[in-house]
Amino acid sequence: MPRGQVTVASDEANSGLLPSITERLNATAAKPGDAVDVLLCSGAPKVPASHIVLFGPVTDELDDWDRAAAPQTIAGALWVPQEDAEDATVAWLQLRLDTPTTPLSDLTDTDGRALRWSVVSASLVALTAEGDIEVDEAEIRAWLDGRPEVHEVGRAIDGIGGVTAQDVLDSMNRFRAAVRGLDDLADIPAAGDHPDLDQAVAEQLRQVQRTGFGRWRSARARAESQAATTAAAKSVAADRLRSVIEARREELLHIQRAQSAQSHAKSLTELLESEVAALSLPVEVDFDRVPRSWAAEAPSPRRYVLVNPERLDTISKLSQAAPRPAAVPMDAALCMVIQSGFSLPAVR
Repeated sequence: MPRGQVTVASDEANSGLLPSITERLNATAAKPGDAVDVLLCSGAPKVPASHIVLFGPVTDELDDWDRAAAPQTIAGALWVPQEDAEDATVAWLQLRLDTPTTPLSDLTDTDGRALRWSVVSASLVALTAEGDIEVDEAEIRAWLDGRPEVHEVGRAIDGIGGVTAQDVLDSMNRFRAAVRGLDDLADIPAAGDHPDLDQAVAEQLRQVQRTGFGRWRSARARAESQAATTAAAKSVAADRLRSVIEARREELLHIQRAQSAQSHAKSLTELLESEVAALSLPVEVDFDRVPRSWAAEAPSPRRYVLVNPERLDTISKLSQAAPRPAAVPMDAALCMVIQSGFSLPAVR
């Protein structure tokens, strides 16, 4: 049954189930004259279909129909004896959407009965969404307050200036080296040019290099140039620290998201493992009544968890069930246990 091309029909007794089944399968209700992929019925089918879902008892009439239907004409049949039929039906059909058309249904037991039947128990489990991750900037600032690199920037700013040009140049070299030291705190882009700082340093150098009477008269200008250089240096340091804070925030966000995803995946896995382990088949299948020439032992039931394809990676490590992608909402998983590959006498 190719996805997106599935047609579903029902007898009158199951017409109320038809809209929900088609919606959950992304299928369409069969119109008169359409080929039917899935037939929902409570007795022997009255129209041909490649897949049969039977609700209700296994009667002599159904047995006669099953005996007469050639193996190659039915791709699969599901008996749903339990009252809560919808999840089991959807789970079986979702699984069948991604399997070969005729896995065992072409084969027969030693009495010539087709091995087309399955029984399923399933439950729809709500999946919680992963919580939002927030990084407290105050914690990053507190961390920076204790870093020696930040302390060195502060000391370098306090030491800016001097009475000679060499003093000014030496203090600026120390400041620039201290700012470069901030690169060790986070993965931040290379620093760009700082024209305001360069201009302030040039003016301060001009002032401190005055001599004689001009130097005496420029004391106020030297103080103002010192203040301008310090202010420009503080602005450069503040910009760089903001870059460090943002980079550090992104780094911590990435780490915490990874940790949260791992924790969330673990909790989902534990939930689904528990849910799928708790499932039991609605009836016991008696394989002694349907002997097969190629197998001496009855096959074990199989367990699956059907999830939206985007959720598949988060439950890839299930130990008790096989994960399968399916048309399931993002906030849910369909857990199931299935016994298949037997002929109808096994449940009569």
